[in-house]
Amino acid sequence: MRSIDAPTYRSLRREKATYPGRLEGYVPYAANHEPPDRTATEQRARIVAGRVITVAEERAAQAAALLEREGIVLAPNPEAWDAAGRWLAEHVEGSREPGSDRYAPALPRRDSGRAPTQVGGESTTQLRPLWRCLALDLGLLLGQHMIAARPGAGWTVENALRRRAASVSGEPLIVADGIVLGAPLHRIRDVLHAALLARLGLRNEAVPPLGDAMRRLVTLDDPANRDDPAADLIAELEEFVMEYGVMPSEEDLRALPEQFGLDVLPPLPPDLEALRRRPAPARRHGRGRHPPR
Repeated sequence: MRSIDAPTYRSLRREKATYPGRLEGYVPYAANHEPPDRTATEQRARIVAGRVITVAEERAAQAAALLEREGIVLAPNPEAWDAAGRWLAEHVEGSREPGSDRYAPALPRRDSGRAPTQVGGESTTQLRPLWRCLALDLGLLLGQHMIAARPGAGWTVENALRRRAASVSGEPLIVADGIVLGAPLHRIRDVLHAALLARLGLRNEAVPPLGDAMRRLVTLDDPANRDDPAADLIAELEEFVMEYGVMPSEEDLRALPEQFGLDVLPPLPPDLEALRRRPAPARRHGRGRHPPR
């Protein structure tokens, strides 16, 4: 069951406000399910991820056709996606729907106080509904190009981020040889929101080049640049020991691998293993040890 407060793509097509921007010829997705970043349960995340993968080719074609009409001919290379990113940054729109100005964006400290919830009638946190539809299509197009550029790559509904207890994202990933190459739907959303803030004068930093998602494919071909969850876990244990002088409890250690997407605790360096076997000092009343994360 989907979250009752999440919009569906069918409802996003029905805009109530008037917008200056035109998306000529664009036919938005009309499925009656929520955006994949709004799934509320792990089961729902898998269902929605599977549905958007099924329509990836069809929806990617809609995004490509829109950009071609704007003079942007995309190809599976960084330069083409950089050009697309520049066009998106100039044209992205914030929502003008009722209630879309409810929240303020999280920005670095501002001398003038709280960041505005809207600028010139545009929400600073919510994309225009049709742009939310387009974000899905662009993410699927980016994913298709990542697959075309990397032999053996493909979509997966098993979002590795869902292994972290706090995430039930239904955004599918691109993987190859057991390596996560990227999260194209998430990447598009991040760039669009950053571009919206920049266009509204609320972001000083440059919008990340969209072509970086393609450049990352080359970087990940070098094993030295691949994620190593076992090494990350050990590094966090070392930081814990440096701060507290002891290892986490055995109960906490048993729970730790899942936080890093691992099934079991990896072999520990000799110093950590020796510390693990050392009896823990008695705790003072009112104070306790907290496990990593």
